[in-house]
Amino acid sequence: MLVGIWLLGGLCMTIGATFAGGGFAAPNGMRGSLFAIAFSLLPLFTCAMATYDGSLFGLLVASLILFIACWSSDRSITSPPTP
Repeated sequence: MLVGIWLLGGLCMTIGATFAGGGFAAPNGMRGSLFAIAFSLLPLFTCAMATYDGSLFGLLVASLILFIACWSSDRSITSPPTP
């Protein structure tokens, strides 16, 4: 899930911006749309898009929570039970 957030986050933010007149509805047309789709697969672009979108804090909190959940569930499966 964490990989999906970081790889598809830029695309989802671009789709959300379309309804406000930006994103795919921007005046740069197909070239701008292809640019947004191609660069949304880069995690660094997701961080930049979240900064411009105002949701960087939410992205970092979700990433931290999912990383902790993965680490804690993995630890409980591999560690021997305590008596």
